[in-house]
Amino acid sequence: MTNITKQQEITHTPILPEGRNSTADFLKGIAVLCMIQVHLTENFAVSELEKGWFGNISMFLGGPLAAPLFMGIMGYFLASSKKSFPQLILRGVKLIVGGLLLNIGLNLHLLFLIYQGKSQINPHPYIFGVDILFLAGLSTLIIALIKLLLRDKYYLYFIIAVAIVLLTPIITIADSSATNLMNYIHSYIGARTSWSYFPLFPWMAYPLTGFAFYGLSNIATALKNISLKIIIGFSGVFAIYLVLSWKYVSGITANLPVYYHHDYIFFIWTISFLSAIIMVSAYRNIAMKNNFLNKFIKWIGVNVTAAYVFQWLIIGNISTALYKTQNEFQLAAWFAAALAAVSALILLWNKLVYYWVNDTSPEE
Repeated sequence: MTNITKQQEITHTPILPEGRNSTADFLKGIAVLCMIQVHLTENFAVSELEKGWFGNISMFLGGPLAAPLFMGIMGYFLASSKKSFPQLILRGVKLIVGGLLLNIGLNLHLLFLIYQGKSQINPHPYIFGVDILFLAGLSTLIIALIKLLLRDKYYLYFIIAVAIVLLTPIITIADSSATNLMNYIHSYIGARTSWSYFPLFPWMAYPLTGFAFYGLSNIATALKNISLKIIIGFSGVFAIYLVLSWKYVSGITANLPVYYHHDYIFFIWTISFLSAIIMVSAYRNIAMKNNFLNKFIKWIGVNVTAAYVFQWLIIGNISTALYKTQNEFQLAAWFAAALAAVSALILLWNKLVYYWVNDTSPEE
């Protein structure tokens, strides 16, 4: 079976019947686009821009609509997966190894400068930084174990998710930059180190919530029957909710150490926000599924892992030379360039994988 065919497999399609969960692909594409823009802001934007209104909006888009959304969808598909326990364990290990290789790849320029003696920075926090692939891998391993015990008792997964965010302040009391072995290990659990971006506490709560949401997935089918008036009215109420809570939310997403180790209040806000986004996106996806932009976003979502890896390899290595030097117009240009490069690399990657698996080219 080719990689392209594998990408077209489906385990659960409550919304659209074309062979994939189309709304999930759309949401994954949105998550990747939000990640690209926020990574550019974090690494390329001048400090004044990052700390102003532009930075606040960018960091918000790279907050709930990025990692929480992506991890929630991952949990949803872990629940729907027919993979065996050994297969899930293998997938988790692959994600962890992939996270390590990606850390090396995206910091290759910096590591080369350190090797040459041109930089005295400690390389270990960059190599072992707790990025989202580590979180995905560790979460997959743990959820695979939980799945053996709880099976389809979906409400218990959500209870565990809530317990994780409630325990986060206890788990994350450490605040140290010491680069010893235990601190590196603790960083994957929840230590407040500078390289602990997505530790298990609180972040594993999102795939667990996505897993629990699968038990309610029949609700998604009902979205096809919701009238446009209800969607418009709901969107208006939702917009008011966002405006009223903007100061609180943007204050967290703009403060990365707080965002990476957020508490249960932000978790509840994010889950309610994403629930609304999913509802509106499902309706939009049905109404506008032939729109070019819609198709492109879903295509990015289908290739989410490759897109995430390629964007970091590009942004991570260029940021060594352009760190905190770009204005908003330059950031816009970089976003367009990065998106074009990522798209081209995805096409090339898919063609290479097709060739390797079939020992022939797609055209033959």
